[in-house]
Amino acid sequence: MRIVLMLIAVPLVVAGCGGGGSGSSPPSAGPVATVVVAPSELTLNVADVRQLQATVRDAQGSALQGRTVTWTSGNSSTIAVTAEGLVSALRVGTTTVTASAEGKSATARIAVLAPHVSVDRVALDVVSEIIEEGDSLQLTATAFDAGDNVITGRGIRWSSSDPGTVSVEVDGRATALRPGVVSVTATIDGESAAATIHVVANYAFDLLYAVADVAVPEELQSLDVNDPAAVAMPVFPPGRPASHGAPSPDGARIAFVAHGDNWPSTIVVADRTGGNAQPLTSGSARNTAPAWSPDGRRIAFSSQVLGARADIWVMNADGSNAVNLTADQPDGSKRTPAWSPQLGGGGYSIAYSLEGGGFSHLWTMNADGSDKRPVTSNPEYFDSEPAWSPDGNTLVFQRTGAATFGDLYVVSSTGGFGRPLMPGHALAYGQLAPAWSPDGRLIAFASNHADGERYEIWTVWSDGTRLARRTSAPISHSDPAWIKKP
Repeated sequence: MRIVLMLIAVPLVVAGCGGGGSGSSPPSAGPVATVVVAPSELTLNVADVRQLQATVRDAQGSALQGRTVTWTSGNSSTIAVTAEGLVSALRVGTTTVTASAEGKSATARIAVLAPHVSVDRVALDVVSEIIEEGDSLQLTATAFDAGDNVITGRGIRWSSSDPGTVSVEVDGRATALRPGVVSVTATIDGESAAATIHVVANYAFDLLYAVADVAVPEELQSLDVNDPAAVAMPVFPPGRPASHGAPSPDGARIAFVAHGDNWPSTIVVADRTGGNAQPLTSGSARNTAPAWSPDGRRIAFSSQVLGARADIWVMNADGSNAVNLTADQPDGSKRTPAWSPQLGGGGYSIAYSLEGGGFSHLWTMNADGSDKRPVTSNPEYFDSEPAWSPDGNTLVFQRTGAATFGDLYVVSSTGGFGRPLMPGHALAYGQLAPAWSPDGRLIAFASNHADGERYEIWTVWSDGTRLARRTSAPISHSDPAWIKKP
């Protein structure tokens, strides 16, 4: 049988120093200057009882005897207090208890907690869920005691069995970064429950990139980013060195660079399986960075004769009618051309980097070489490797400077200072060769921030979130591009 003692918090008076009964000593001389309550802060569990003490003092700090002390509770449904300062915790909450004497007062702050109950089990509102890459899922964990009563107010520790596939925030929000199957676990007071998250993707394109090892020529590989079990496959038959792969808009052909023994290199185009290979350039120049026009009719590239500057050239897709578009810019080397999508007037622009004087800036020009305009111009930075967003409004590029090493930035295609692409991710070392996906959702790039050594291919959403590693191998990966699925 439980006996409930009802305590009514009404102002009562007690002689003496408060909290401990009344005395018969005559009152001390002098007015009350201060009141002190001890303890001034207190934490109780529901049903706890504790004695408070009040001391009244004069202006000289001497304790006064025989003064009337009144005790009151700020919330009598949370804390009840007797005339002697005995407090009882009635329910969860926080309030104050005040001791007053002759117009002076002091308070004690009291927090009331629920009695500790052991967690018997944890349950999640989701047992198994299928979500698409890039989406988020809010998970909720509930703790129960042995009587199957809900326990509130306990801390929850969330974890993912593979944070690179599904990340989870401290509030239980899980975000899908790449395809795979992951367990997300909630732990409360040592008890746990897990939800299985299946991440799927349905991109209409694959990743294309170059791989290389020491003393081994580069080759092109492709990877199905929709399949978590996919293995990167060689694009061309063995024995065909290739780098800087650039797929045609329809994905049927690939332009790439074939390096010679010394300075020269050649732009070659072949079917996506390696057949019908055709050199498009010849001679003693180093020809690199091929880029297809969106209509598939022309290829832009950078060409440099040993000892001379590099320029941006454009040729037909069969290698004919090659034209130097930057001959009217005599100073500096022009590199890494990138075609815009079709713009409002029906034409195209080409973005490129102009190097000189220890810096590099981004420029744009019309597809015939006219109307050259700077996009970035700050002399403190080395800007290169531009790539267009599918809507033509934005360029992503690589920036290096005194306090910036190989970070990715974005800037309006009409010009501006630029801002970091991934302000929420402090990546070490270098981020290179950004490539915008055809649907505008993803930006692929090469980075060695994982270990500072070998480069791997990563993606991030175009808003700078959802960073995901796409390749992992003991050799370096570079120059990512997107190729339409056959």
